[in-house]
Amino acid sequence: MLESDIDVNREPTSPEEATSIIERIAAHLGDLPPTIKTQFAGLPSEGRDYAYWLADEKRKANEKLIKLYGHLQRTAIVLTDSIYRTVNSIYAGGWRYLYELIQNADDASYSKAAQSGESSSLTFALSSECLVISTNEDGFTTANVRALCAISESSKKLSAGDESIGEKGIGFKSVFSVAREVSIQSGHWSFCFTNDKKDPLSIIIPRPVRHTPLQPGVRTCIRLRYFDGLHQQLAEDLQALSHNTLMFLKKLSKLQIIVDGTQKQKSPSGTRQFIRQHTTVPESLHARNVTLQVSINDSEATVEERKWYYVHSCGYSDLPRDERRHSTHAEVQLAFPVSADGFTPSLSGRGEEMFAFLPMLLVRQIPFAVHSDFITTSSRENAVGTSWNLALFERVARAFVDAVRSFVTRGLKFAWLDYLPDTDIETLWSALPRHILTLLRSEKMLERWMHPTLVTPDRVYLLQDCFIHDSKPLFHDSIRSPAFLSPTYTENCYTEKLSRLDVRELLWSEMLDEVERDVSSPNSKLKSTKYDDEWYIGFAHFIECAYDVTDPEEASSIDKRISQIQLIPLSNGDWATPSDRVYYPFVDGQEIPKNLGLRLVDSKAVRSGDLRRMYDLLRVTDCDPEVIVSSIMNFQTVTPWKGRTYGMTRDLKLQLKFLHYSGKVIENNDSQELIFVTSANVLTRARKGLYFPSQDKFDTQSLLKAVLLSTASSPGSNSDVILQGTFCNRSDARDFFHGRTWEQWLSQVCNVRYFPPLKDPDNLQLHPILEQVRKVDSVLFLAILQKHWAAAYSTDARLAGNQLLRDLSAKHILCSNGEECTFNASYFPSQNLSAVATDLGIRQMMPFLELSEESAIVEDWEFLPKLGVRFDPDLNFWLHALASVKQSSALSPDEKQRSVAIVYENIGKIANADNAAVIKDKFQQLPGICNPRNSSDWRSAEACVWEGHEFMSSLILLQERYRGSEYIASLFQNTLKVRNAHLDDILNELEYIRDNELWKRPQQLGKWNTAIDLMRYIYGTIAKSARSDKAKAKVKAKFEQKLIFVASSWFRPVDCVWDLAWANMETPMIRDIYSSLQSFFVDVVGVSVADASWLLEQILACAASTTPNLAKLKSLTIELGIKFVTNDTGDAAEFESLLGQLKTARFMPVKKSDGGVSLCSIHDSFIIGDRPSYATKFAAHADMLDFDDEEVRKLHCLFLKLNLQNAYISTKVTTTSRPVSSELDEERTDDFRKRSYALACCAAKYKSNLFIGDTTTYERLLMTTVHTSDDLRTELRLRLANGKSVTATAEQSAPTIQGTRGGDIIIYLPNDPKDLDHQYSISLPGLLRELLGIGDQAADILLYHLIRRNLHEIYGILESFEAPFLRWLDRIELPEPPQTTLETQSATSSASIDSSDGFQGGQNATPSTANISSTSVHISSENTREYVQVTEVDARVSAGFARSTSTLPVRPQPAQLTSESIEAAYLRLLQNVLRAARGEAPSDSGSGLFIQDFQTALQGFDEPAYRSKLGAAGELFVYESLRRLNLPGFGFENWPSKIRHYVTVLDEYKNMPSFTGNDMDIMVQESNTDVLEQWLRRHSPDEFPSSLSRSNYRDSIFGYHAQSNKLRYELEIKSTGGACSNVLFMSHNQYNRMQTLKNPRLGFSQDVFVLVRVYDLFTWQPRLKVFVDPVRLKDRSLKFEGAAWQVRVTV
Repeated sequence: MLESDIDVNREPTSPEEATSIIERIAAHLGDLPPTIKTQFAGLPSEGRDYAYWLADEKRKANEKLIKLYGHLQRTAIVLTDSIYRTVNSIYAGGWRYLYELIQNADDASYSKAAQSGESSSLTFALSSECLVISTNEDGFTTANVRALCAISESSKKLSAGDESIGEKGIGFKSVFSVAREVSIQSGHWSFCFTNDKKDPLSIIIPRPVRHTPLQPGVRTCIRLRYFDGLHQQLAEDLQALSHNTLMFLKKLSKLQIIVDGTQKQKSPSGTRQFIRQHTTVPESLHARNVTLQVSINDSEATVEERKWYYVHSCGYSDLPRDERRHSTHAEVQLAFPVSADGFTPSLSGRGEEMFAFLPMLLVRQIPFAVHSDFITTSSRENAVGTSWNLALFERVARAFVDAVRSFVTRGLKFAWLDYLPDTDIETLWSALPRHILTLLRSEKMLERWMHPTLVTPDRVYLLQDCFIHDSKPLFHDSIRSPAFLSPTYTENCYTEKLSRLDVRELLWSEMLDEVERDVSSPNSKLKSTKYDDEWYIGFAHFIECAYDVTDPEEASSIDKRISQIQLIPLSNGDWATPSDRVYYPFVDGQEIPKNLGLRLVDSKAVRSGDLRRMYDLLRVTDCDPEVIVSSIMNFQTVTPWKGRTYGMTRDLKLQLKFLHYSGKVIENNDSQELIFVTSANVLTRARKGLYFPSQDKFDTQSLLKAVLLSTASSPGSNSDVILQGTFCNRSDARDFFHGRTWEQWLSQVCNVRYFPPLKDPDNLQLHPILEQVRKVDSVLFLAILQKHWAAAYSTDARLAGNQLLRDLSAKHILCSNGEECTFNASYFPSQNLSAVATDLGIRQMMPFLELSEESAIVEDWEFLPKLGVRFDPDLNFWLHALASVKQSSALSPDEKQRSVAIVYENIGKIANADNAAVIKDKFQQLPGICNPRNSSDWRSAEACVWEGHEFMSSLILLQERYRGSEYIASLFQNTLKVRNAHLDDILNELEYIRDNELWKRPQQLGKWNTAIDLMRYIYGTIAKSARSDKAKAKVKAKFEQKLIFVASSWFRPVDCVWDLAWANMETPMIRDIYSSLQSFFVDVVGVSVADASWLLEQILACAASTTPNLAKLKSLTIELGIKFVTNDTGDAAEFESLLGQLKTARFMPVKKSDGGVSLCSIHDSFIIGDRPSYATKFAAHADMLDFDDEEVRKLHCLFLKLNLQNAYISTKVTTTSRPVSSELDEERTDDFRKRSYALACCAAKYKSNLFIGDTTTYERLLMTTVHTSDDLRTELRLRLANGKSVTATAEQSAPTIQGTRGGDIIIYLPNDPKDLDHQYSISLPGLLRELLGIGDQAADILLYHLIRRNLHEIYGILESFEAPFLRWLDRIELPEPPQTTLETQSATSSASIDSSDGFQGGQNATPSTANISSTSVHISSENTREYVQVTEVDARVSAGFARSTSTLPVRPQPAQLTSESIEAAYLRLLQNVLRAARGEAPSDSGSGLFIQDFQTALQGFDEPAYRSKLGAAGELFVYESLRRLNLPGFGFENWPSKIRHYVTVLDEYKNMPSFTGNDMDIMVQESNTDVLEQWLRRHSPDEFPSSLSRSNYRDSIFGYHAQSNKLRYELEIKSTGGACSNVLFMSHNQYNRMQTLKNPRLGFSQDVFVLVRVYDLFTWQPRLKVFVDPVRLKDRSLKFEGAAWQVRVTV
């Protein structure tokens, strides 16, 4: 030893002492630690050098020793690398170093752990840098440390009795195959080793390290710092440790493996824990139980696994001696894997490991673990082939047999065979299975069948499968029989393993011995077992297997043995051998009667196919049918039977059924002698006549009960003809042989029937039974005929000839009308014919056969026509039906009309040239034409017309009722010669209506709502009919008799005029009433057209009258003015001539200053009052034309034509404004100056000469001042024709501008807000135009916006009007727009204004639209009105260039309003809408913009009313527009809106009730005219749908009116006060309704969806656009967006 001077038994008592020992060990190995070197430093130099020399020599000596050891081990080639090669060669298994560490832990002492109740445990913890091994052993001793620092030295096995399993002191050094540094801390010890390949002594020279406390429960900790790149390999090595590692260790009971998975390498991670537990063993086994528990916890889940083993131990002391073992004793332990319950082997399929305390290798063929003190290879991976080991293999076999003895007597009685090893082992371990099998063959360890005893393998037999049934032998073995092996072995598939033990099967001869023994036994199992017992199936299988033996000699022997055994049971109870002649009891399923003397197998024995196959093998055969038939016929004809009925019924039936089966042809005489049994249990021959038993009401048995038993006939003589039911069971119905069923055989061969034949067998009369049925119950009689005719009676009738049919057709039958009729005079109530009669309402009046309900639904009645019964309605039927319908009082008028139409239709189908005379006579006789309008009015053909008009009442019009049937048309036109209506009939009808005043009677109007509708239709019809000149002349002459209907009166053409625009004419104007008939009234009837020439003639005639009608003259003049607007002047030459006459005529009504009115010519002096305010001021001073301002506007074009424009009072009055006093308004001055640049740009746009390279005017604008005055007076001056002037003071102050032609510019404005707002709109734009030198009055629109809009908007307005920005002038910077927050979602209109929209100049010109802010608000209601488009006026409109405290009109807030002012303003809004819808001019010509009042009205209401009232105003506009069309029946019912009540503030609507139904805005029903269509076309920006145009259906006289479909238009109205392009909203319901009604088509659709956009409600002239079927306009005129369907009009 290197350190012999160190006391082996000395243990350190402190860490410091342990460190000192470590340093001394290192020093003795030649490595001086720092502390010793420090001591050397104090020595003299010679002593110090000598000490270093000794240490160096010591180190060299140790190195030589290491090299020598490596040479002795024969593993080192390079001596300096010997120790590493030694380690690597011994532990080449890689992970074996882990087993060395486990071995060291198991060899340690755990006394301290036991004292504290701890389990001995070992933990491997792998981290990213090191592998930590920790245990709870007692701790290292000095001897342990010295062993680690020595070569080939161990502290273990210091004596032969030491239980340590370690063998090599170098085992610990295996860790250096992976570690570059090893640190150890145990007790007071704390040191480390380094692995420096350049220094061979580095792995045995310890170095002290700092002592640190260990974790609780850990007493020894070894830390391996492994080489780089080994983390994954170490993790895999740890994971590869077997779960059986702890099984045979001495002390260690718990092993834990922890792998840190944080490395970049994909190393396995998680925690594994092995626990070994010793538990109690069930009493069934003499062994100890070992439970191995494996817990695996990774990043995904925790898995716990337990494995149970029975460990069987045996000790042996007779082993051969070996120098590597201290004694001849060894213990063998076998571990058998079992399930948790301990009674089932749990084999892994991979074999088990062989142990020498630690696992060596896995042997797949050995299913149990083996442990003993095997001598192993140096790497401990296998045993070596020594005598010691070979002897141990034999001892292992003994231990296995010893374990089996325990298994078979208790727990694993049969399953122990699972542990029998395979013999295909090619390694050293192959001797083990041979030893085991040899020992087992002499052991009693196999159990007998039915006897719980154990026998050796050579004393027991395996049974063949054929000798086993239901897991039991077919026959029990006896004491003298061979022993049968328990079936449990074969059930668990142990046959192959048993064959290794030389267990054989039972032979055939031995099995037949058992059969003979049973048959001869009084308790024979074969003879006592029932045939349906499954055991018999097993026995049959046994017999089949016996005959399947392939060896000829053995097969012959078996056949001889079987042929002598009584195995066949007979029907009489005896048993027969296969050598006897035995027949099966059936032939093709037909049972052979038993009383025929044949040997038959018991029928019960052959029910199973398995038994049948067995009897086939036993030579049982089928009997020849001829033999059976011969025996039967002998029995039937020879054997006496009279009086013998008991017990014969079944045998008789079997004999007859076999005859049926055989198909033997039986002579008629023989067949009539066959024996039967009646229902009275009496034997009878077939010749007596028999009937099948049947409960069918139509068969003989039921007929006898229902009829014959109720008569005087004897029941006994008639009832004993029914066959006994045994002969015709339901099961017999399946028998079918030789083309006949059993029933057919009885019927055809034996003449057995179900029902009586039709003919009496003795004569040609009806069978007596049937005749009695007819007399008693004719309904049943008919049902019998129907039931049996096709199958039997038709043949009977054919054979009997015509006499029988004639007799039947003359017999009386009860009919449904209560009368008895013969067959040939009745109708069959077929479903079709009965339905027709029922449908006509005359079902009870027809002679239909009375049938039972079930018979009536059956269609097989083809025999009835042979008896004369009628199935189909012929001409007589329909003529009879017509008379019945006419006479019926049960039918309502509508029902009668319907029935008549059906009769006409069917007569028309039948009518032809042959029967035309019959039809005409019948119709004339009845008479037979029913008035479609009055079912009680029946006429002949002369009083009817076929094609006519529905307004006719003097003639019966047939086509309108029967136009859909070509057959009825042919009946009336071709057969009855009914004519069509012609023009004379229509004109006569018109006179008839006039003379009888039918137009006053609502019931006479029919489908027309009003008399006008009716007349319009009649006139249209006449227009279509009068095409030739002759016809037109006839019409014109007829109309001279006052046939023009207007306003409840009748006129001649000369008394009417076609069109007048002015409604105050006395002459009837018919255009609005008959708008689509202009050509008819003007060209055909001769009504005059009111063009300009006609009006001029009327005016001249009226003016020339001695007493001119001034009112008529005024109306004609106004109408003429309107014609000039439309340029409707007629013939140019005639017009110019008449106009020249007018210029000299006195036709102008002039109101004199004295109040009188006289007619003047255009050359006289008078004034035209185009401005009401001026006209009022000067009416008392000047001659004024007697027309108000609205009439003047209509006459404007006429005045221009007559050169009277200079007579306008607006051209003759001048205004002058002078302030008495004024005050400078600095804020307005500043505001105006900021607008100067914009005004200059406006002047440049309209070509003002003042802004062409000259800045003078612009500089003057920048210096403008604005003054306000409370007494700004405006004087009006009118110059009269006589040269004099008349003055008056204006009611409103007008602004004035000084400095228009030079000097400083001063603007004077009135302080009064009303005057100021008015003048901003009316006067100021014109004054500024004059100031800026603009000649174009169109500039007033732009100037209006430039002075009224907010400053931040005016440059945007300039851009909208495309005004130039003058770069040579200094542009004024304007303020930014204010930031506003809206409570609601608002879309504010931009500053752009359409330049084409507005007035065209003049001081009175006013912009037509205001700037609008559109707010979208959601309204929820119970109907479809969910969204309403709401508009409100932008406050900027009223702002102007004014200071915040200005008295200019500003938008009032709701809080400042009173309820009276709110309602008054809203009333004015509605009045303006009403006026505009009626086409009337504004009442105030100087105020065209009502925006302020409208805004006040809307903003004063709460939010819901704010929206609803605007919507009501829009609906009022549409409603009034439609009222002007004079649509028939149009009224409040066409306005089904829940918000219409808001307009009841108008006097005209105060009595209109509120609406509470389904809200649909406005509904319009189309009339017969085109008025509504023209209105829709006029207001639609898109083409009108061609599918709805009635002009496409006017190709013939009646084609237009044939389109009886009247369209109903649903108008959905969306209103806004602003522009048409403002967004509108549709609800989901409205949108879905629009989709539902899309693509309407005239003649197929009824409802049409129309979207109406009402806009500009805040202006003097609201407007509208309509979109018919708006779905088709998507992405064209209408743009749909969003889920709530925002819609924007894009045209």
